[in-house]
Amino acid sequence: AAGIMASASGNHGVLSHAMASPVYGDYDTSWDNEDYFNYDLEKAKEYLDAYETETGRSAKELSLVLMTTTLYSTQCEIISGYLNELGINVELKSLDDAIYKTELTNQEAWDMVYGVLGASVYWVDSFNTWYNSSNYDWNGTFNFYKDDQLQELRELACSEKTHTQENINALKDYLDEICITIGIYIPTTPVIYPSYITDIVVDYRQYIVPGACTYQWSE
Repeated sequence: AAGIMASASGNHGVLSHAMASPVYGDYDTSWDNEDYFNYDLEKAKEYLDAYETETGRSAKELSLVLMTTTLYSTQCEIISGYLNELGINVELKSLDDAIYKTELTNQEAWDMVYGVLGASVYWVDSFNTWYNSSNYDWNGTFNFYKDDQLQELRELACSEKTHTQENINALKDYLDEICITIGIYIPTTPVIYPSYITDIVVDYRQYIVPGACTYQWSE
């Protein structure tokens, strides 16, 4: 993830520790201390071989769909290079916006998708869209994953009455376990500001919130 952010984005970002941005109101800062990108390449190869043995299907030729932008193309080329180390060849499918949105609903069109997942004020807002099985004809998440436990945890975390940190953390932990999506980094925007502002606060859109910033006026 650090390589993707550095090589493609000039380090203008913050590495993810969840499928979430730290600016969301229900983001738990304790997530920042977790080893979110922990991996074992040799163990991954063992799982890959075991999958092919058990199913008789190859997982070494995968497609990755992305919107046509220079930034996304560069980032996906880096991802492809990482997966090559695992023995997986990746076909990059770069599509314009309209075709991209159409192809997302076609399960046969892609194995992986690269894009942006956003919310408004709270992290769980995105789960009522992308992960809500009632939004899709196939009764699963946007990436065709059907899981009753995920839906139960999502409903608890998203409901106004049960929107507690305990339920939010339970949803986050389960997402880390099943790994159907993974955050890479949160883009940041460089800001130029006068010296009497000592702390900048931005909202979920990366817009400055003047009333929440800290000012040090000279006497």
